[in-house]
Amino acid sequence: LQLKKNKREPIRCAKCQRYGHIARDCIQHHDTCANCTEEHRTSECTNKDLTRCVSCKTDNHASWARTCPELERRCTDLDSRDQGNTMPYY
Repeated sequence: LQLKKNKREPIRCAKCQRYGHIARDCIQHHDTCANCTEEHRTSECTNKDLTRCVSCKTDNHASWARTCPELERRCTDLDSRDQGNTMPYY
């Protein structure tokens, strides 16, 4: 059994898939799919084989992917600003 510290992560809007705010505060008028970036809810996506990232604007991964370079960059930035993320213990 391996334990992993639960770090704070950057917030991502569930409506437009962009970082820095939540859906309640989003000013975009339509939902953006986290899988294909088209204008529909992620749960209604029919393009299951197509993945695009809103942040990176690439076809290498979906917006929700943990391997997104933009997410990794933002996590590193947050780690440097949030002392709790850098503490080795819980």
